[in-house]
Amino acid sequence: MTYIPTTVSIQWTPELGWIMTPPAGTPPEDLPDAGFKARRIADMLERFGVNTFSSTAADSNMWGSWPADYSQASVIAALKWLVGGSGLTIQLREYHYADRRVWQEPWCQAVFAATGARFTVAIGAGGGVAHAASMVTMAQTSNAGTGWLRMVEGVNEPNTDFGSGTIPVADVIAAQNVLSAGVAPLTGPHPVLVAGPSIVFGLPFPEGYITPPYASLAQMATIRGFSTIANAHLYPPGQIDQEDGSDRGGTMRDVTTGLGIVYGQPITITEWHPTLYGVHGFNLEPAHDAYYTACFFLSAAREGIDAWYWYALFDYGTSFLSGLFPKSGSSTPRPAANTIRALFTLTGDTGSSKRSFGPASLDYTVTGLPAGPTPTSGGQHALFQASDGTFFLFVWLAQALLEGPTTPVVVTFASPQLRVRDYKVSAAVNPTACLQDLANHGVVNLALNGSVHLLRIDV
Repeated sequence: MTYIPTTVSIQWTPELGWIMTPPAGTPPEDLPDAGFKARRIADMLERFGVNTFSSTAADSNMWGSWPADYSQASVIAALKWLVGGSGLTIQLREYHYADRRVWQEPWCQAVFAATGARFTVAIGAGGGVAHAASMVTMAQTSNAGTGWLRMVEGVNEPNTDFGSGTIPVADVIAAQNVLSAGVAPLTGPHPVLVAGPSIVFGLPFPEGYITPPYASLAQMATIRGFSTIANAHLYPPGQIDQEDGSDRGGTMRDVTTGLGIVYGQPITITEWHPTLYGVHGFNLEPAHDAYYTACFFLSAAREGIDAWYWYALFDYGTSFLSGLFPKSGSSTPRPAANTIRALFTLTGDTGSSKRSFGPASLDYTVTGLPAGPTPTSGGQHALFQASDGTFFLFVWLAQALLEGPTTPVVVTFASPQLRVRDYKVSAAVNPTACLQDLANHGVVNLALNGSVHLLRIDV
């Protein structure tokens, strides 16, 4: 097999999927002539993030998340464990009130310095203009300094206010205006995005839960004008690509379609968890969490989601036992954490061009994939690559239930001179175990069920 570097661009469209556009004047002989175009592995994995609740002490927390230990040392240890030696980073998300900036800002800067994890910061529940102004100050510091802040957000869940009612749309717009007016003009070396408020929506047809009843079309147009990216919280009812009643191709496709109608902007998912509010009776069930997590990564990457932030790094007190770890550091990782670590450590990219190189194509076929109830469910595959040429082919069965009956699936490569290693990254136990290590093989046989396989292909 020949590794062919290219400089084509890849864009996702709901109508056509991922489409490849060569730059003007590219000679035909410089384009791959067969196979599937890969995407950079960093472009998928570095979109993943987690919610955190900054604390200056291990035994207390002003956000109400104690006994979880959100001290700097604990958070840094967890992040380093998740990414291993992959050379990649994780994004982080914090809530904010103006009176907490004096210790929250240095906390964020220290975590960024130790891990490279950049932050998004959201106005906390019930907050408004004063807190937005404080976030503008944070953005100015980051913009002219180290770039630890990637994005600021409007009010968090203003149309429910966490059971307290609603925050008037006019107040939400006023805060959004402060963010936009203070952040958009920044011209320093580290630009900061402005995300809209995370207006809670329902499924199916999320647009019907936003305009109206919460905001009018004119009010949403104003919010869009004060934002550069749409903000969503997504707690799916089941496996992310199963039909949810919208007939749009599964939950993730319903969300991207509906929010596209309301916002017409890129989408960032600032809170998500695969089973916290599921409807199939296995909420927070560890094995399904691991399987659904791997599926979510691949589905969000396919749909072009800007970033997706797990809720939360550690449990939120005793109310939400949805952490990747129960309390601290890298102790007692839950199966979903093991799956995320497997995604990073079995792939990864330590090269200097990991975010800019032009991926190549790989000539292969996949036969035997079973059809699902939606175009994005059932048997699927997706190809990624690291800057050293290593390919990562994911083959998975997106269905409601974990595991189940197997279907024989055959992956055939045009070149037989490959080393292919097979891992089941969705496994609740030991997802980094190599199931097959095939040298000089052009054919890989999989017994595929409700699971996600990663084929690492050395060139």
